[in-house]
Amino acid sequence: MIRILAIVILLASLGANVWFLTRPRSVAPAARSVAPLPAKPSPVAAKQETPFSRRPVTPADFQAWQVQLEQMGMPRDVARTVLAVMVYKEFERRRKELVGTPHPDEYWRSRMPLLDNPETTAALRQLTVDQKRAMREMGLDDFDADDDTERRMYGGLAPEKIARLKKIMSDYTDLEEQLYVDGRDRNSPETRARAELLAKEKRSDIERTLTPEELRDYDYRNSQAASRLRGQFGYFQATEAEFGALYPRMQAILETNGLLGPNRASNSAEARRNYDAATQQIEAALRETLGEARYAEMKDANDRSLRLTREFIASTNLPPQAASEVMAVQREFAPKLLAVDRNRDLNDNQRDAQAWALASEARERLVRTLGQENFEAYKRRGGSWLGEALGRKAPTPPPK
Repeated sequence: MIRILAIVILLASLGANVWFLTRPRSVAPAARSVAPLPAKPSPVAAKQETPFSRRPVTPADFQAWQVQLEQMGMPRDVARTVLAVMVYKEFERRRKELVGTPHPDEYWRSRMPLLDNPETTAALRQLTVDQKRAMREMGLDDFDADDDTERRMYGGLAPEKIARLKKIMSDYTDLEEQLYVDGRDRNSPETRARAELLAKEKRSDIERTLTPEELRDYDYRNSQAASRLRGQFGYFQATEAEFGALYPRMQAILETNGLLGPNRASNSAEARRNYDAATQQIEAALRETLGEARYAEMKDANDRSLRLTREFIASTNLPPQAASEVMAVQREFAPKLLAVDRNRDLNDNQRDAQAWALASEARERLVRTLGQENFEAYKRRGGSWLGEALGRKAPTPPPK
């Protein structure tokens, strides 16, 4: 967050400097040899306030600043960035005033006791809600979004429908945040019922805004099921047809297991069982819908160890047959080592012995393919799955 803020501040400062240096300046007429003395401001004019006369506090203050900056010629994107940073700094100032901070010279004092207060915690939570609301009211909540981001969210919807959807999201975000701002129990029956009701009302408003075709496209882009499906694909380059075939199955699995909606998050044992059941059902749906070949491609694409191996192979100029052999060894032995590690029927000595034997066999094959020097490099840059097993205790030979 600090890094992002620093970048935003730097960009805002750079944009303001560029605007200042490039803005048009008036040139005095050549006929005048002596510039007239400036007129003294009248007492009335001196007392008139401009938007820059005081620090902005309310959304109206910030909006007045934006209007004034744009009227002076500052590009709108630069003005919005400057105001977004100022909103952040204003609310940071309020947080510091609320919490208080130790004296700068008292380096030994912790700030934690200052936060150990229910009233302070509730007030800080309210400040966060107020900050988000202020950003939305000023149209700054998406100030860093570009055309590609909006296109990805809304596709080819008409501008008036996009504006309507944004208004719906803004209105319900206020209501949703207010549910928890006073510290009420998220899992209480009353809170869960109110959250569920808000979710249904928001969905009804969205459905009334869009046609069935537009709603389907909107869900493909923004729904929880779509996000979960894209997460399952990971590094795998799925096709649009594959996404469309899997989406309704993903939606049904999540609904059946109670993993959709505002009340999906829970630490109960039942929720964990539902999550595990959904995970198994999703894997089965992926395998069935994609087919064995494409499913294997997806698993390989999301195997971090295999990705590191591919990067290692690409950097060593190994011949194609050597690269194929390294991948084949890893695909053969990595699952076996994982199965040994998860076998709860083995004691520690048995587990170490079986893992060491498998890893030794894999090492011999890899050394024959790569040579000893390349094998040592492979262990560091892609073969962590093997190095861990080789580091285990070797089986002790029986006494003679």
